[in-house]
Amino acid sequence: MVNADDTRFIITTKDGTVAEFYLDDDPLITYQNNLLVAVSSKHEISVNAEDVASFVFSSESVNVGIKGLQGTSTFNGLVPGTAVQVFAIDGKLITNTTVSEEGKVDFDFNNLPEGIFVIKTAKTSFKIMNKNK
Repeated sequence: MVNADDTRFIITTKDGTVAEFYLDDDPLITYQNNLLVAVSSKHEISVNAEDVASFVFSSESVNVGIKGLQGTSTFNGLVPGTAVQVFAIDGKLITNTTVSEEGKVDFDFNNLPEGIFVIKTAKTSFKIMNKNK
């Protein structure tokens, strides 16, 4: 089992800057108008989408990453053949996709309406807030 205090959200920019947010610090992570913003009580980062190389949720036993923020994003490090499900905050299933043999899934966040969504993988789940519309 993963300890929440070990789990972090890590943003890497194309210039090599790395920002880590421990989930125990309750960071607020938003994406709006091509800007990825992560804020916690300890620090803050605001990055244009085109400057983001990758962002991942990482812990000792879980390493699920998402590459890209514009158009189609790629989840990687997933268990091949398992499901990735996206739920609305009210529990309604929005989409269900199967992970490829390479451990990847492509997903277009621009197809989601505004709101909070839960993304569930075989090993972890996390929330995203979509403010694109």
